[in-house]
Amino acid sequence: LFKEMVLVGIVIISIIIALIIQWIPRTNIPKHLSNHPAVVIENLIDEITAVELIDLFKTMKTFPSNIDQAKGQGFKPFHEDIGEGVPIEKGGTCSHHYLFPNMNKTKCILPQRIDIGAHYITTGGLDGAKEVYESMVDRLNSFGRYTFITDIDKYPAVKKLFTSTKFIEAATTVCPKDKPHLDPFQFNYIIQVPGQTVAV
Repeated sequence: LFKEMVLVGIVIISIIIALIIQWIPRTNIPKHLSNHPAVVIENLIDEITAVELIDLFKTMKTFPSNIDQAKGQGFKPFHEDIGEGVPIEKGGTCSHHYLFPNMNKTKCILPQRIDIGAHYITTGGLDGAKEVYESMVDRLNSFGRYTFITDIDKYPAVKKLFTSTKFIEAATTVCPKDKPHLDPFQFNYIIQVPGQTVAV
C-alpha cells in the first residue's frame, strides 16, 4: 500500500510540474515578431519548373559548404571579418568553437550568419534538439551556390520562377504591408543531406 501511495504521489507531482511548465514563458519574443499568420502555399513550384531547376543543379556540379559562403558565392570579400579574426592555431584549428579557418588558413573568423547558427545551437531549433555541439554544427553545414540577381538571365528556370504569378503573390503575402513586394537581389541553391536542417 505504501509503494502504491508513493507511486500515486509521484504521478500527481509530475502532472503538477508539467502544468506549471506550460505556463512558464520559454522565450521572450518581441511584440513586432509575434502573431504573424503562417501561410501554406500548395505547389508553389510547378513540376516543370522543379525539373528545370533540378537540371540546373546538375550542371553546377560543385556546392561548397555554406559555412564558408565566400566560396559558394565565388568571390573573396573585401573584409572577411569585422574584427573578430584571430591567428589560426597550430594544426589549423581555432580556439573558439564558433570560429572557423579563413580561405587562406591564416586566421579564424566567424562564419556567415553566425547569429542564426548560434541561436540554433543554443536552442535546438524548432524541434528543440538535444545534441552535442558537433552534431548540431553538422546539421547546419549544408552546401550551396549563391548567385546575384544581375545574372538571372543566365538561368531561365530561375527567371521563370521569379516572374510567375504564384511566386509573386506568395512574396506579396508575406512581405510588410508598406512594401508588398521585396526586390529580389540574390537567389541561392541549397543542398542538404539527410539529417541536415535550416537554422531558424
